[in-house]
Amino acid sequence: MTRNRTRTLLPNTVEFNKQKLELHDNMITIATAFSTDKPKPDVDYGNLAATMPQITATIEYIDQSLFKLTPMVFLLLVDDRPDAQGHMSRLSITKKQAQQLVASIDSYFGSSLNDKNQDWNTSAASVIKIGLTKKGYTYADEKRP
Repeated sequence: MTRNRTRTLLPNTVEFNKQKLELHDNMITIATAFSTDKPKPDVDYGNLAATMPQITATIEYIDQSLFKLTPMVFLLLVDDRPDAQGHMSRLSITKKQAQQLVASIDSYFGSSLNDKNQDWNTSAASVIKIGLTKKGYTYADEKRP
């Protein structure tokens, strides 16, 4: 089952991130064109300026799409074998690994994890953190219930 999830998740995630890199490169190119001392006659500054909101909107859409993939990312951490009650209640990582992942999330996102109006990336990190800390999963190194 994990292989099937990975087959969909990884290519989508890689493609979204490639698109974001290209869009950020375009933004850098546009910002560089505007930061020159003398305007160049062969540059359509109006078109460049009009492109920026489109790029920003596309990045926002990609971030939202990546957020929507977050449950699939978390499911990669859930053991495929059901417990005695038939529930998928066990993680495939150890408690220490989960704590390290939570510490990384806390370190990177900091107090923004407590914000009411989080951006898509922070919301995705919050979803994973909540799954690791508050959903009652057992860890790979804990005794099965």
